Amino acid sequence: MFSLISFFAAVHTLGALIGTGSITFAEVFYTKAAADGRIDHHERKYLRRMLRGLTLGILLIIISGSALMVLEYLVPNASQAVLTAPFWALQTLTLLIIIFANLLSKDFVAWWFGSVAILVAWWMILLIDLGFLNSYGYLVLLVAYLFMTFVVAGMLGYLRVVMRAQISH
Repeated sequence: MFSLISFFAAVHTLGALIGTGSITFAEVFYTKAAADGRIDHHERKYLRRMLRGLTLGILLIIISGSALMVLEYLVPNASQAVLTAPFWALQTLTLLIIIFANLLSKDFVAWWFGSVAILVAWWMILLIDLGFLNSYGYLVLLVAYLFMTFVVAGMLGYLRVVMRAQISH
């Protein structure tokens, strides 16, 4: 049973890698594509392909996270990682990705904020899965997420303004 727990933990990390890679490439490509003020057919097609990676990543995270919860409940003497703050931060960030993706698809949230909120959530999930943020509490992780969302939004906003200015000259 412990090998199943290790397997699903590895699948969770794989999902985080796929999702983080996809959203990072999508943000870079979107910033580059939208620099001229419009996204053409080929650029839109490429961005749709990035959506497949995001879908696969979130699917792997949801399935493996659910499996880990069930396995750690059923396996005697399991590590009980489901009782730790980083695990619940992962679940919250996963839920935020789903919520912001839904809000973006219905135009209820501005693109500049929603896409950055999803980007930062994916990176936080990856960093938690890799063990870099596992010594922090739940509220600290969520406050760090909020702070980094606004920092990255400012950086990407500035980058987009600079790129548009370069193209217009």
